[in-house]
Amino acid sequence: MLSRLPTIRVIRETCLFLAVLGILLALYSCSRVNTDWHRYSGRNFEIIGTDRNLVQVPTDGWRIISKADDQHKNEYEWGWELSIKTEDIPKEKKMDGKWELLLTIKEIQYILLDEDGFELAKDTVHDQSMFYGGQETFRHTSTIPKRKALRAAKSVYKVILL
Repeated sequence: MLSRLPTIRVIRETCLFLAVLGILLALYSCSRVNTDWHRYSGRNFEIIGTDRNLVQVPTDGWRIISKADDQHKNEYEWGWELSIKTEDIPKEKKMDGKWELLLTIKEIQYILLDEDGFELAKDTVHDQSMFYGGQETFRHTSTIPKRKALRAAKSVYKVILL
């Protein structure tokens, strides 16, 4: 009977150690921010403007990049990219006898959402332009509080044309 006491004590201590280790690992993994790229193809969410039928978004994506600088310890930097492709110049795009070669983009909004579709962060780029018949990729970064970065799961965008 006396020889079994150290074995029971070792088993109990091992189980306690594993339980504490499991709890610590669970807490650590729950507070980690997913920094993988979330890339999408062919999602034409919302394109607004008279030339919207000439514009498509072949790819877009977002990711949490890293912690922000030391001044903003509870914030993360996040970035997005969105590719816009346009058709060739339509015949009706003449201004004062000249072809209007540029498509004017008033603003691009990229919005991060949680799993239920609630908005976590929005970033906006204003006053961009691109040639008709081409493709451009627009990229931008912003910051998001850590508590929101932990919940980021999906995104939507809005492109507003002039």
